[in-house]
Amino acid sequence: VADEVAPHLILMGPHRWQFHDMFVGTKAERIIQRAGRPVLVANAVPAADYERTLLAIDFDEASRSAIQSVKGMEFLRRSRMTAIHLFDTPAAGLMRRAMDGSDAIAEYTAHEALNAGARFGRFLSAAGLLRVEHLLRPQEGPPGRALALRAQLHDADLVVVGTNQRTGVQRIVLGSVAKDVVTSAKCDVLVIPAVTNPGLPVRPNVRLSA
Repeated sequence: VADEVAPHLILMGPHRWQFHDMFVGTKAERIIQRAGRPVLVANAVPAADYERTLLAIDFDEASRSAIQSVKGMEFLRRSRMTAIHLFDTPAAGLMRRAMDGSDAIAEYTAHEALNAGARFGRFLSAAGLLRVEHLLRPQEGPPGRALALRAQLHDADLVVVGTNQRTGVQRIVLGSVAKDVVTSAKCDVLVIPAVTNPGLPVRPNVRLSA
């Protein structure tokens, strides 16, 4: 139906887990995989306009596509947007197991944060997203669940995450970050595919009104 109607946005209700989801994925996952266009999953109880939006950034084409789409969505114009990047600290676990001191681990984490922060700023600047807050935190646990937790701590109304479109057998599995955010976030989640259907505007002027 979406291919026939060519909507700029697909709006769905909250995820309700069922037994067969572990084999074929949730309904939201399957629609996101196949629709090739932004999907908004309304998890939270409707209250008001989105006041605080958390935009996940991972320095890839999916994040770049999400930024361009969000910039053209009218219903997010008044939302206070925060771009978040969860940077990886791969050596931290090894250092803990090697019984390295907390000072050494803190120094290593600070070094990784400095590098990630510089790259974060360059990425947002190149994407034309300048007037947003930056939130840089080390990744603790699976990235999707860590992002959902950060959204809760940030008191966000909406999380925006980009995802790469997959083809063939890979379509069975949605990117783990988007999947975990959709199924674990308590707020609404907007998933934007990096590759959209032909004819879909890069910056859809989407308007929502009560």
